[in-house]
Amino acid sequence: MRFFLFLTFFISSLLLFAYNANALSITPTRYAVTLEPGAEHQVTITIINDSATAANLKTLIEPFSIDTVTGRPLFGGSDDAVAWIDISPRKFALGPGEQTTITFAIRIPKDAEPGAHYLGLFAQSQSSAGTGITAGSKIGSLLFLYVAGDARESLVRRSFLSTQRLYFFSSPTISLDVINDGTIHVVPTGDIVLWDMWDRKIDSVSVNPKNIKVFPRTSFHRFFTYKDLSSAVVGPVTAYATLQYGLTNQTMTATTTFWMIPVPLVVAVVVVFLCIYFIFFYRRLRTKV
Repeated sequence: MRFFLFLTFFISSLLLFAYNANALSITPTRYAVTLEPGAEHQVTITIINDSATAANLKTLIEPFSIDTVTGRPLFGGSDDAVAWIDISPRKFALGPGEQTTITFAIRIPKDAEPGAHYLGLFAQSQSSAGTGITAGSKIGSLLFLYVAGDARESLVRRSFLSTQRLYFFSSPTISLDVINDGTIHVVPTGDIVLWDMWDRKIDSVSVNPKNIKVFPRTSFHRFFTYKDLSSAVVGPVTAYATLQYGLTNQTMTATTTFWMIPVPLVVAVVVVFLCIYFIFFYRRLRTKV
């Protein structure tokens, strides 16, 4: 079941990889493998020089995560899995029309923790610039490496709060910030529901309507604005967040409270106060007279 979910994810991730190297092509563009701790496996990719000129290239590995706002891959950062892979060759040259096969030898440590690792396997062109080497464009394949076992699914709440404690004119906005502290990506789902002081449901919003995946060590930060609240909503309002995530259907809950003071109510209170003040002032004035 875990591998099926993982495979489904990597197939749907084809659009994530947008690096392009002029006149170079690669196959395959993505690769998924599940290995037991202590296992070894080789992944091969083929680089083809489709241009009319020779190309000098080097190979490298970069971890990636996904920007939860744009859905684009973010390369860089660190991942222990990079040290588990040996590359051969690390540098090579391709003449016009030539191709070569790059081997990535994976050796999973026996004590490796179950979980997922997301890596870009790159071939980067280099050009001579005087006495130095200048890095050029790069092309690569996405590797989804899964260490078998019971992966740890964990979302940790960093904050859940209203951007203001008191609202007069603006629509209330709730901020939710969680981070994936587990070893595999998760898809948080659920709602944030608003309740008034009489425990009546006012409104609700879906936390993750696009089913965005949150990668390990990646945060999921969203702002939710409630624009259609009735002007009859007065007093303290409590926001209840209920999130479900993971294959084990774990649940996270959080609450925060803010106050709604509608403008008509403020105006009415001011008018009543002014009326009382002028009546009191008028009576004192008549008493003196």
